[in-house]
Amino acid sequence: MTIKGSLKTFSLPELFQIIESGNKSGRLTFNPESKSSTANVKEIFELWFDKGNFVTIISSLKQQFVTSKIINKGWIDIKALIKYKLECSENTALGSYLQKQNILSKSQIDLLFKAQVAEVIKLFNVDCALFEFEETNSSGKIPSDNQEFPWSEITGQQIQAKELSLEAMRNLSDWSRFTEEMPLNRSGLQRLVNHCNLQFNSLEKYLCDTADGSISLKKISHKMGISIEQVQQTALSMILAGMVEEVPLINSNLAVSANTNYGQLSTTSVKTSPRNQGKSKASNSLLKNLTNFLKSNF
Repeated sequence: MTIKGSLKTFSLPELFQIIESGNKSGRLTFNPESKSSTANVKEIFELWFDKGNFVTIISSLKQQFVTSKIINKGWIDIKALIKYKLECSENTALGSYLQKQNILSKSQIDLLFKAQVAEVIKLFNVDCALFEFEETNSSGKIPSDNQEFPWSEITGQQIQAKELSLEAMRNLSDWSRFTEEMPLNRSGLQRLVNHCNLQFNSLEKYLCDTADGSISLKKISHKMGISIEQVQQTALSMILAGMVEEVPLINSNLAVSANTNYGQLSTTSVKTSPRNQGKSKASNSLLKNLTNFLKSNF
């Protein structure tokens, strides 16, 4: 599978959702478009995923991110590191090998991976970029150029794409491009996952735990003493991560009507919805983007 387009086609959170929900392995090439006409050198990023989990990032300007960090921190000198690279077997993450040989500690590997995650989080603030996601073939290679996973730049750690997306959206500086997708304050949320087992902040956990369509975002805002904008933004982050969806609010009062023909009572849940029943605005956005993409490419 190959998906190619711009951030006008899919947002980065939507791309991450596609990659994780499809359990995809491959390379996401991310090419930010500079607004400066004087920019001579463009930095292009490669984000690598294994079965829907992020494993590493490579920059065209900082190709050896992990190994450079190791050398710059003085953990291993360059000659020794070259030696360890040669000793590391094929299809083995260099970080895992160094930790197994007690050359680097787990805490040092943690720092390396956190630095990689931080690089990805910065990309979520880019509002104009081209991208291409290419899935690996049965041999674990990218079909277009036969490239394998960059094992010497992989720490051996990984994070779910949706968890990384959530973390990145917490640090988003400009929400203006998501204005049309923002859930309404009178809408509710419905959970799409069985368990809320990610590393949530308090608001995310509350939204996940109460996502049964019975409480509005506005009521959550009042109950928690948090601005409605913050609740809406957090809700949207979880929607884009594929964890919840926006739904019509279910009224707790049941309308009881007498069925005179059959002498029976029937209870019907009353729904007061600002939208048509069904998918949330963000879900519709992703579906529309997918439809337009398929129409233009197939």
